[in-house]
Amino acid sequence: MHAIAIAALLAITTSAAIADGFVTRSGQLSGRAVDGEGRALPNFNVHVMAANGVERVLVTGPDGRFGPVANVGTVLVYVHGNATITGSTAVSRSGHKQEVIELSEIMPPAIRAKPVSDPTVVGEYSQDAIYHDAWTRAWLLLEISETGQVTRLKLLDAPGYDLDAIAIRDAFKLRFEPARNAANRSVRSLKLWTFEWPAFSFMKRLGARRRLPPEVATISCRGTGPAHWYRDCREPNLAKVLSEHWIDRSPTSR
Repeated sequence: MHAIAIAALLAITTSAAIADGFVTRSGQLSGRAVDGEGRALPNFNVHVMAANGVERVLVTGPDGRFGPVANVGTVLVYVHGNATITGSTAVSRSGHKQEVIELSEIMPPAIRAKPVSDPTVVGEYSQDAIYHDAWTRAWLLLEISETGQVTRLKLLDAPGYDLDAIAIRDAFKLRFEPARNAANRSVRSLKLWTFEWPAFSFMKRLGARRRLPPEVATISCRGTGPAHWYRDCREPNLAKVLSEHWIDRSPTSR
């Protein structure tokens, strides 16, 4: 007897694709990595991260397959770059004089969720962010419904400077074209999203209004050398995909 379940698919993407992956529960893990054209990716690194933040790297074989890896707990499995991965887990249990194998097949949506909201919008500044002239960003994991609405989220990296509540509020205002499966039906999906607040003096100097100007690409990352401004180039804390609590959408969110 087989029980079939679907694990949570995760599109870890921004304007520059960071990663593609899924979250799955305990069992024997295996899967495959392919490029944007569906071709196998041999000798490709697949990252497996546990809830405690411990990460290990699996290398795909000639056919792009990785695993099987036995006795994994609940993990985040992901790859970097222009790649997509599928996977499965299998858990064998005994009961009632027969073996039960529970399979979890992880397949990405045929069409990923796409933002309708403008990803270059800069949110409201807090007085603390203005006072410190801070360059900061937030990383959030969004659950997107079949109608393209953000139903809940996780704040993976807080921006600080009294901007956390603003990031959460604005994330619930985002709208998406929902992900679709192979039958062209809209499905729930997960997506990573970032909000960036350039230093207030930087935006004021350029006269920029509520949009990230192209000049941000010329700013050095924090800790790279002497400069007037340093961009916050943090990547998301992916361990928190597993460990952070969900924040549900408020009935008053619009």
